[in-house]
Amino acid sequence: MSWIRNWKTDREICKWKHVSRACLDLSRKLDTDHPTHIIGLARGGLVPATIIANMLGIRKVYSIGIASYQMSEGGIEFGGDINVYQQLPVNCSDISNGDNVLIVDDISDKGNTFNRAESMIQDTFNCKVRTLALYTKPCTAHVPTYFYKQVPQDCWVVFPWEKQVAQS
Repeated sequence: MSWIRNWKTDREICKWKHVSRACLDLSRKLDTDHPTHIIGLARGGLVPATIIANMLGIRKVYSIGIASYQMSEGGIEFGGDINVYQQLPVNCSDISNGDNVLIVDDISDKGNTFNRAESMIQDTFNCKVRTLALYTKPCTAHVPTYFYKQVPQDCWVVFPWEKQVAQS
């Protein structure tokens, strides 16, 4: 069953100006507890991770390819296991005890990808891990350490980097 085709709820259109405002607000909150490394969750977390890294002057930015859904011709389909299709690169061995690692995604919907990524980092490195999302939903299994806005559970957020909507 195609999940997006059957989705009968509200949409929130997140434009670039909203992303900029959210990243600026969140980076100010991070300034007091500055991360040493940022890990963006591909794909949606890569854009805000890069923007926040630039705002804070952080060069150590990595990505984990992780998905809780699959794209098909019929739309987006949820269900099944979390798919980790890209691990951290080998040169992430510079993450060590006392480092502050920030994991970034665009939204914490169900929270499963955040939970999996956080446990992967904590199992591999002895560091402090915090999480950040632009948006979160009330029933998520993972409430990020930092988030900009909570949207209703049945709201579909469309980001400007997604191909469904062309925005300025």
